[in-house]
Amino acid sequence: MLKDAIEAINLSIKLLDETIQNLENKKVLEFNLWKTTLELDYAALVLSLTNNLIDFNPNLNDFSIESVKETLIKAQSLLKEVLNIMNNDPTLAYAKIKQTIKLVKKVKEITS
Repeated sequence: MLKDAIEAINLSIKLLDETIQNLENKKVLEFNLWKTTLELDYAALVLSLTNNLIDFNPNLNDFSIESVKETLIKAQSLLKEVLNIMNNDPTLAYAKIKQTIKLVKKVKEITS
């Protein structure tokens, strides 16, 4: 099951990269942000279920958005951190996934 979460995170990183490369294409932007959120929700669910984090509600930072590109780069960076810590600190990994979802949703809001 954890393998599926890792695949979802890797796909999200690729989708964000594609989005950064195509910021001018509104259809690519909207679809990739939606798909990224979907994949990350799934990864968070898997981590939550496999590590008994159902009642864990992380405090999420409120990052200011300098630019869409910078925010998406920050989201990618958080996901790369998740891949490095997922096995050793699933609680922190879960919190970082939730933070990334929040960032992606913020970008979705300002670009729609």
